[in-house]
Amino acid sequence: MKILAATDGSNCSERAIKFASKLASESKSKITITYVVPELPLAKEEFVKFLKKQLGNGKGAGNRYLERGRKIGEKLGVKTETKLLEGNPAEEILKEAERGRYDLIVVGSYGKGGVNKFLLGSVSSKLVHLSKIPVLVVK
Repeated sequence: MKILAATDGSNCSERAIKFASKLASESKSKITITYVVPELPLAKEEFVKFLKKQLGNGKGAGNRYLERGRKIGEKLGVKTETKLLEGNPAEEILKEAERGRYDLIVVGSYGKGGVNKFLLGSVSSKLVHLSKIPVLVVK
């Protein structure tokens, strides 16, 4: 079984990675952890430059989140790969799931967007509704 786990660096997504890693360990599967650097909204060029400078294009943080996830998987003896993508998070996760022919997507129920803990976050909700493969949402 091929498992795709998505992170946004939140505590909830870290729990999802731990769950996915345990599942992969028990089923002797491999796991790919992905982080999607969100696309910047359309804005004046100067503002976009400012945002990129402030955010570092999101790649620095994304790589840290991926490294944390990789360590979680490796502690459980799971073969772990990481992928840094750019664009709309839900769309890119779905594209990667199809490209990589994954059997399962694992995500946290809500991320850094501060969505109420009783509701699904926008990314996890889109994945549940649009994915052609099973999506496991971890609280």
